[in-house]
Amino acid sequence: MADFTPTFDNYTSVKPFKYWVQTVIPLVYDDSLSYYELLAKVVDYLNKVIEDNKTMIDNIDSLLEAYTQLQAFVNDYFDNLDVQEEINNKLDSMASDGALSELLQPFFDSIENDIGIQNDKLYRLEARVNELAELPEGSTTGDAELIDIRTGGDNVNYSSAGNSVRGQFDDFINYKNFAFDKSFTPVNWFTNFDDGGINDNGTSVADNTRFRTQWVPPTAVEFEYEVPNTIEWRIHYYRTSSALYPIKHTSWQSGTITDFIPYPYFRIEFRSAIDPTSPINKSQFIDLIKIKRKYYKVNEAYDLVMRNFITKNITNDIKWNQGTIYSGLPAESMYRIYTDFIDGRDTQYFIDLEQNYGMAVIYYSDKDNTKWVRNNPNTITQGSRVTEKGYWFRILYGYKTTGVEEITPQSDKHITITEYYDKRSIDWSGLKVSLLGDSISTFPNYIPNGNVTYYTGSNNNVTSVTDMWWYKAITKMGGTPHIIDAWSGSCVARGVRQPIATNSYKAMSEPDRCQNLHSYVMGSAGDYDIIVTEDNINNIRISPFANFTPQIGDYLKEDAPDIIIVTGGANDYTYNAPMGTWNGTTELDTNVFNSFREAYANMLNLIHEKYPNALVITAKPFFCIRPTRPKQQININDIGIAYKEYVDAIVEISDAMASPIIDLFTAGFNRFNYYPTFANDSSTIPTHPNAIGQAVIGDNVTEQLNDICRGYIKWLKR
Repeated sequence: MADFTPTFDNYTSVKPFKYWVQTVIPLVYDDSLSYYELLAKVVDYLNKVIEDNKTMIDNIDSLLEAYTQLQAFVNDYFDNLDVQEEINNKLDSMASDGALSELLQPFFDSIENDIGIQNDKLYRLEARVNELAELPEGSTTGDAELIDIRTGGDNVNYSSAGNSVRGQFDDFINYKNFAFDKSFTPVNWFTNFDDGGINDNGTSVADNTRFRTQWVPPTAVEFEYEVPNTIEWRIHYYRTSSALYPIKHTSWQSGTITDFIPYPYFRIEFRSAIDPTSPINKSQFIDLIKIKRKYYKVNEAYDLVMRNFITKNITNDIKWNQGTIYSGLPAESMYRIYTDFIDGRDTQYFIDLEQNYGMAVIYYSDKDNTKWVRNNPNTITQGSRVTEKGYWFRILYGYKTTGVEEITPQSDKHITITEYYDKRSIDWSGLKVSLLGDSISTFPNYIPNGNVTYYTGSNNNVTSVTDMWWYKAITKMGGTPHIIDAWSGSCVARGVRQPIATNSYKAMSEPDRCQNLHSYVMGSAGDYDIIVTEDNINNIRISPFANFTPQIGDYLKEDAPDIIIVTGGANDYTYNAPMGTWNGTTELDTNVFNSFREAYANMLNLIHEKYPNALVITAKPFFCIRPTRPKQQININDIGIAYKEYVDAIVEISDAMASPIIDLFTAGFNRFNYYPTFANDSSTIPTHPNAIGQAVIGDNVTEQLNDICRGYIKWLKR
C-alpha cells in the first residue's frame, strides 16, 4: 500500500505576549509615543502574529487530514478495482455513441475482403472436384477416388467403389428373394360374364358377336389371362364402376396376356378370332378362360420380423427361477428353470431356441399361480414360437430330455426372448368410439334423430354404412362405433349459418352436440342417470350398433365413449367463420364461440370436461374444392381466409390442448385428381368423397390411428 505522508517537525509553543511597565513615567505631551504606548503596540502586533501562526498550524493539520483520506481512498480503489467492469462500461458507452463501430469498421472491411477471397477459392475447388467426379473411365489424372464409398452399409471394406455398390446390391437382391416368393395363384376371378360388347367410348352395347366380364373392383395388380386362340379380347379401363368415366381401351388381341392393371376398374370383352362378325355363345368359352392373379407372397420368416416392430430383447432382463411347473404351480427340479411372470396381455413375444433345447409357455389369466390356463405345448419341446396375447405367462426352459444335464438360473441360456408388437394394428377391441363431425361422416339411421344427412345410401356410390370412412377405420382397429354425431353443413363456430334444412341446427361447439356423445345402458332404480318417459324417449341417444332398445319407465345410465374423434372446419371455411386470435399462449375467453379459434378450443374444453377419461382425437378437415376457382389456385373464402388457415388453426389449438391429431386433409387427393375418381358430387366444387374416396380416407386414418397414444389405449382397455 502506498504511503507518502510527510514527517513534520514539532512547533514551538508560543503563548500571547504579556508585559509589566510603569505607565506614567516618563510622560510626554508631544506627538512622540511614550514607552508604554510603543510597547503596547508592539505587544498587540506580536499577539496577532501569534494568533495567525496558530491558524496556519490548524490549516496545515486539516490539509494533512485531507491528504490522509485521499491516500486511503486511492489505496482502497486499486485494491478493489474491477477492470473488466470498467472496460465493459467503456465499451457499452462507445457502442452507444458509435465510436466502437467507427473504430472496428476497417477491420471488418478487411475480414470481409478475406472471406470473399476464400469463397472464390472454394468455388474453384468445388469446380475441380465436380470435374474430377466426371472423369472418363480409366482416367488416372488427378484421380482421388472417394475411399469412403468403399466401406459398405454392411461394414465390409470393398476393393473399389464399384465393387461396394455391386456387392451391397447383390445382398439386396438376395434379401428381396428371401422376403418375397413370386408366384401365380389360379383364381376364378371373374365369376360372371354378360352378353354383349363394349363400345370404344366405354359404354355397353347389345351385340351377339361379343360377350364381356362384369366390373372388376379397384385393384393394382398383375394378371395373367389364358385365353383360347379361337377368341380374341380387349380391355377397357375406367375411373369408377361407371361407363360414364372411361379412361382408355386396348386393341383387339389374342392369346395369353400378362397385364398390370393400374386403374381403379376395368372390363374385358371377347369375340371370335376366326370371324369377329359371327355370333358367339359365351357358355362355350367362359370355362376355357383361365385367369390367374399374380402376386408376391411374403416369406413368413421375413413377415414375422418386418411386419412387427421389434422393441426389445428381454432375455437378460428376466428373472429365472430353479424348478419346473406342473399345472401352473412351481415344483422342484434340477433340470428345469422358469421365468417370473411376463405381462403378455397386450404384447406378443417371439421366443427363439437353439437346437437341442426345449421350452413350454405356461399361460395364466392373472399374475397368480392359481390362475393357470394351459401349457403350450403340453410338455417341453424344441421349436420357436410366438406367444398369444391376453395372458400373463411364464417360460419353462431346459434340455429336451429330462435328466441329461443339470441347469441353474445362472447357466448359459440358449434362448432369445424378444418383445414386439404389430405396428400396423393395435387392438381397439372392447373400446367404444364416438365421432363429432359434418356431412362427410353422415349416413341415414346411424346419426341422431334430427341431424341432417348428406349421404342417402343412393348417392356418390356410397350404398352402405360399411362404405363410410369412420366405419372402416374403427372396425379395422377392432373398436365399436358408438355415437356418430355428424350433421351435414355444420360448423364449429356458432352463429355462422342457419341452414335451410332445419331450424334446429346446432353448431358442433354447442353442448347438445359436443357433450352428447354418450349412449345409454340399463341401470337400476338406485343407480341411473335418466328415466325413460314419453317426452324424452325419441331424444335419447342409443348407439345404433348396440343391441338395445329402451322402453318407457327404464332406468338408464350414461355409457361414455372411450375414444372421441372430432372432425370439422370445412364448413367454417365455406360459410366464412371469423378466424379469431387464440393460439394457446394467452388466456382463453370461455364465453366466445362466434370465431373459429375460440370456438374450437372451447369445444375441446367442453368435451374434456364431460368425458375426462376419453381419448379425444382431433382431425385436419377433409380435402375439398370450393368455391369455384381455377384448379391452379388455392381455396380462399369470401372474407379472404385460405382453407389452409383453418387447417393450421386446428393443428395449433390441438397441440396447445394436448389432443392428438390425425390428417384427413392430405389423403392423396389434389385439385386435379379429386374429381371424378374420388368425389363425383360436383365437377366444379367436388366435396363429398364417393365410395373410393371414403375407402382411401378410411385406410389412411387406420394407419394413423395405429400410432396414436398406444400407452393410453392399453390403459383404456384395462
